[in-house]
Order: sequence, then C-alpha cells, then structure tokens
Amino acid sequence: MARTAPARGQVSAAAGQLLEALALADAASIGAVVTAEVAGRTPAFRFGDRASLLRGLGAPTDAFDQVSVAIEEITCEGTQFVIQWGLEARHARTLRVGWAEFEATGRRVSLEGVLVGSTNNDLISAFSLYHDEVRLFEQLAIV
Repeated sequence: MARTAPARGQVSAAAGQLLEALALADAASIGAVVTAEVAGRTPAFRFGDRASLLRGLGAPTDAFDQVSVAIEEITCEGTQFVIQWGLEARHARTLRVGWAEFEATGRRVSLEGVLVGSTNNDLISAFSLYHDEVRLFEQLAIV
C-alpha cells in the first residue's frame, strides 16, 4: 500500500493532538492519531507498536491541566516531518513518576522540544520525541 503525504495542516493538527495526549497519557486520543504499528521513542522509553507506547505511558494522569500546545515551526517533506513545539500546563494534582509521588504545586510549567516522525495515510506511523525532562522537574522544584 502506497504512503500518502498528508497536508501540512493535517500533520500540525495530528502532532498537536499527540503532544497534548502524551502530556495527559490519554490513550484514546493517542490511538486516534497513530497507526497500530507506530514505533519510536520518548525520553523515557522506546516502543514498537501502539500497545507498547500506551504501556510505556502507564495510567492516564490528571496531574496536569490547562494544557496548551503550540506548534512553533514545522517542516514536511513527503511523509516525513520535524516539528518544534512548546507546551504549557499547570501542575494541578499528584504527579506519579515511577514509585515517587509529587504533590500538586499549582505551578505553571513550560516545556519545549522537537518531534521528528513520519506519517502513513494521515496517521503518525513513527516518531521520536525530544525534550528536557530535568527542566520540567526543576520547574516543579522536585530535583
């Protein structure tokens, strides 16, 4: 089956939805924008399909609310894309990281990163997510 190159706006919308869904560990929203065979990595883990991506994220989190994603720059070539993004959110409830729990701080946090990936018929089929998790933890005063 031939891969079709989605329009720039479709890539931007799918990437924005993916980034917000990753921040919330929202399986339904992630499932809506990635293929079943999606593969890639985040700063925390690697995955070889949608099921392993969702397992790696763990349970949905409500630690953050007021999530806002901004696509700052996007480059598309055929089915490949590179996106520079920014994300802001409020630490509203307990954040669980591994075995540790961090009570809500109410602080607004911001994170910037790059999402590199490819698409297959308007869905994200592979991606690598790069951002500085330590910066996030510094903003929350937990490192």
